[in-house]
Amino acid sequence: MSNSLPAPGSLKRLIYILLGVVFLIGFFRTAATAQVMHLGPKVAYQSVWLLNQNNYGLSEMDYELTSGPAYGGSIGVDYGDHWGVQLEFQFSHMGQNYEDNIGLQLIYGVNDVFVVRKEVDLIYGQVPLLLRYRNGSEKANFLGVFGPQVGIRGDATMRYFLDGDSVPFAELPGGIYDELTGPEDFFESLDFGLAGGAGAEFYFGDSFYFRLLGRFYVGMTDINTEPTRRAPEYAATRNASFGLEAGMGFRIGDANPQTWTRRPGR
Repeated sequence: MSNSLPAPGSLKRLIYILLGVVFLIGFFRTAATAQVMHLGPKVAYQSVWLLNQNNYGLSEMDYELTSGPAYGGSIGVDYGDHWGVQLEFQFSHMGQNYEDNIGLQLIYGVNDVFVVRKEVDLIYGQVPLLLRYRNGSEKANFLGVFGPQVGIRGDATMRYFLDGDSVPFAELPGGIYDELTGPEDFFESLDFGLAGGAGAEFYFGDSFYFRLLGRFYVGMTDINTEPTRRAPEYAATRNASFGLEAGMGFRIGDANPQTWTRRPGR
């Protein structure tokens, strides 16, 4: 019988999975007592950031404005006139582009200053669980949302370019890690943070709505894997994004468009 403890990475993954299960159980338990349920698709276009870049021993590079889409759906429940809970499922393109002039001595012995470009593309499946607050009139309501978000990383791509030409990462000094065979090995598979936003919902008839929100996300966990944290003066790298989201959908239940509560006598 082995008495060894689980690896820190495995324990972290287990904690995130348990948090996800708690999110789902809590949401569906509250949905059973809700007055109105609503669901529909959504899309977003956002500015994405990797805060505190990890350049694996090379000098830090200038950030470039980087953007990407997010798309998915939401399902929510409302209680009374103002408060509710919303669960979302979405795929989001995260990452960051960098570019700078860096003096390099490559493994084939060339000393020169190169225009170095680095592109990091990360695809996440994200599940935010958000508290909703709304207030307004029969035709439109202010809407604010805020809550925790869990992300599961899918594809990961990391590319370096020298003067416009693609170069293998292993040819850049200070960045050779024998145990890392691909971009997926450089980034953790799970991410956790806080998401939120504010905007408006517009109502058309008794059942249909259109939603427009400014949204943000700030990661709270380091997305770099353990082997990549060896650089001097290392700082944790975290995901962040902000952008504009549009969604539409239907309310399920016999509801008044202004208050979203059940009509008396029905």
